[in-house]
Amino acid sequence: ELRWCKGPKGMSAHHFMNAFEEGSRVLLDFGVSSTNNFPFIHPVSGVKPPMHERRGGLVRWTMDMARNSDEIEERPIGPPGDMPRIPDARQGRPYRIGYYCSVNPQGGPPVVGGPVEAMFNLLFRIDHETGQVDVMGLPPGVAISEPVHVPSAEEGREGWLVLVVDTALGEGEAFNSGLWIVD
Repeated sequence: ELRWCKGPKGMSAHHFMNAFEEGSRVLLDFGVSSTNNFPFIHPVSGVKPPMHERRGGLVRWTMDMARNSDEIEERPIGPPGDMPRIPDARQGRPYRIGYYCSVNPQGGPPVVGGPVEAMFNLLFRIDHETGQVDVMGLPPGVAISEPVHVPSAEEGREGWLVLVVDTALGEGEAFNSGLWIVD
């Protein structure tokens, strides 16, 4: 059986943080944007709105499977970003803590690289229970890639995030890469 639900028009979906069932409802957490951010899409599509007109963020879509409706309830849950990560053991289950990357335009010129040309210089930690969003900014010229979560054997401890960190060596030059373990 297939159930078709209608999302908002004109949105581009990013990577998913998690999805889980709560009673008759299916909840889906992921990033959305008012446009596709990959620069190679713009010439083909003819769509390239100025940065200040782009909208998006981390959202939660809720679909109530008990209702005879194709509607989706959308609720913003965090600022714009991508490359979400939660503990693997929480995938497909209710969860409290999630992490994801973003770009801080006030954090100095972005490090140029990767498929969207501007690399991530912020890490968000979102607590879905309280709504609190903690931010770890990086120094100018430093960027992070998609985090990996390492679970802790210690009860009650979140674990660690492992991130590859790239430091720009100069314009048009390679990067000096390192590994950060965030506690």
